[in-house]
Amino acid sequence: GLIFYGASEPLYHLKGGPNRYNNNGYSHENEQIQNALNVTIFHWGVQAWVVYAIVAISMGHMCYRQGLPLSMRSTLAPLFGKATWGWFGDMLDVLTIATIVAGLCTSLGLGASQILAGLMRLGVVDPDSDDDAQTDMKTWICAIITLCATASVVTGLDYGIKTVSQTSFIMGNFLMVVVFCLDEPWYLLNVIVQTLGFHAQHFVEISFFTDAFSQLGTGKGGPNDGYGAHQSWMDWW
Repeated sequence: GLIFYGASEPLYHLKGGPNRYNNNGYSHENEQIQNALNVTIFHWGVQAWVVYAIVAISMGHMCYRQGLPLSMRSTLAPLFGKATWGWFGDMLDVLTIATIVAGLCTSLGLGASQILAGLMRLGVVDPDSDDDAQTDMKTWICAIITLCATASVVTGLDYGIKTVSQTSFIMGNFLMVVVFCLDEPWYLLNVIVQTLGFHAQHFVEISFFTDAFSQLGTGKGGPNDGYGAHQSWMDWW
């Protein structure tokens, strides 16, 4: 997801994606590019990863400091006490597992679509194949990925999962270094520094932005109705 959407999302926001900066009527192209990168970092930066960090820190503390089981119910033990170890805790763990499975299935489906698109682009799979053939190919891709993941789990944490994680990390870093070296490194470094500074400047603003004024109805402040102000005018203020 990060490799694919990290490249496509800035282009999406630049070319008309639904965000607060598009079609404001006064941003030139450089500002539009910077705003697109800012929205992308908002979606993939601290605000996104803090959700995972809170769960990891909570579970790690309750397990390794308090000696409780490494499960989601343990994170709520200080709040609900003994109820955590009854049916309420069981339901919480079941909900956690169902949520994780749903998230993994979504990632697996998106990954299969991306792999198939790459195979079609390379000519390994016929680009003119019909929908049924593409669905069958995606099914095989999902099956192969599932078998590989199952094998890594069965072989244990110290061998299978560790090897897969390290391999993915090395391949990701290799891809990053290749792209960095084959492009314009000085330009990329400038973009990184500038974008991080811009995002830091607008961090609180974009975190609390709800696009409230655009929710007003006609004649009550909604845009382009002859009575209310346009959203760009409100943003300018």
